[in-house]
Amino acid sequence: MRKSLALALCAVFLFLCTACTWNGEKWKTVEIMEIPMENGTCHEGEVYGTLSIPEDWVFTQDGEHLYFTDRPVDAEGCQIYLVSFVENDADNAVLQRWNRPGLIGEIDTAPTNYGGGCSSNGIMYSSMVWDIAGEGKSEKWQIAIPNIPLLVAWDNLVDRHDIRKIAASFAYSSHWREEHR
Repeated sequence: MRKSLALALCAVFLFLCTACTWNGEKWKTVEIMEIPMENGTCHEGEVYGTLSIPEDWVFTQDGEHLYFTDRPVDAEGCQIYLVSFVENDADNAVLQRWNRPGLIGEIDTAPTNYGGGCSSNGIMYSSMVWDIAGEGKSEKWQIAIPNIPLLVAWDNLVDRHDIRKIAASFAYSSHWREEHR
């Protein structure tokens, strides 16, 4: 009788723990295609890796530019959750498209006190203070995945919890892992 009661209590406790941590968010997996590298290596049309994002986000890849938005990239008033930041894009064409302030000029970044971390898959995420052309400082979360331009939470619509979850979800494709053993 005691064993049955103990097992029942354990089952109820585990159920409550699971129910309290589940928040009902739905996520989907998107494929990131290989991006041409400076040395010219790229298998066009091959999947580089996958990433999990919230179900209501729209993912678009245009060459090396990655957009994670609330609606199609060309839609009026599109909000940016994450966008790839290509350092050698002197005119910051990715961001000018949405008329974001302070887009042209020298960019300086410095880590914040919020830190960041490294997921078990080796993907780094951090909070950085961005100063673009001396026009002001803005804190932004970012994710660093090898061979992909830095992903920046440009409009500050993504919190640390989601950044950590997205970073931890990245997985290299089996094709890429096989080729780079």
